[in-house]
Amino acid sequence: MNKDKQAMGVLDIGSYHSKFVIFKIQDNKIQILSKFILKTKGIKRGVISDLEKLTKSLKEIIGKAEDAAKLQINNIFVSTSPLNTFSLIFSQSKNIGAYEINEEKDVQFLINSGVSLFKDCYPSSKILHLFNLNLRIDRNNIVENPVGLIADSLENDLHIIYSKKIP
Repeated sequence: MNKDKQAMGVLDIGSYHSKFVIFKIQDNKIQILSKFILKTKGIKRGVISDLEKLTKSLKEIIGKAEDAAKLQINNIFVSTSPLNTFSLIFSQSKNIGAYEINEEKDVQFLINSGVSLFKDCYPSSKILHLFNLNLRIDRNNIVENPVGLIADSLENDLHIIYSKKIP
């Protein structure tokens, strides 16, 4: 079966340049929607030297590509050159109790609890970027925006890109 896919991104983080491409697969063909190359800030010789500068530079390249493509993407594949950058994906769930899902109380709660869990498990690491992916209601229905929907449970996948703190 030939299914069309939603737009996705590929981010290559290098010491000198970072490259970001937004694409989608349609009729078994890759269609490039936007691409950007920017000077990477915050990395020297493959080692993160300034996490704030790096985070700002990654947000800038992703934002510019999304603006050019006139869409916001939910899936990003990341390639990193630095040896001290890692990636972690985990799922969480919150019992809603058959009431209306609220942005602050439910969606943001999952993000905040995921960040807290990460910090408890990896205290010597710093989050570079976080993706809140695959929001699901009632364990199986993936929704783009669950706010306002009535559900028994809300789940998400968090993809955290992080680096070890340099002492």
